[in-house]
Amino acid sequence: NNVDLALSKSFALPFEGHRLGVRADMFNAFNRIRYGFPNRTFTSATFGLINTAVNAARVVQVSLRYSF
Repeated sequence: NNVDLALSKSFALPFEGHRLGVRADMFNAFNRIRYGFPNRTFTSATFGLINTAVNAARVVQVSLRYSF
């Protein structure tokens, strides 16, 4: 399972029509690892071991948006 989350908030500024938006995005929020397939080469020293992960680790990004 892969869960992506986003939180955002918009603030009105004291100038007419100006706003400030803040947004936080989190990809793979619970940092769940999806492992690759085990090594299937029978003569290999790493036979049966899983050496790869398919998805990336948790990524967080924060952004600001100024609208006028």
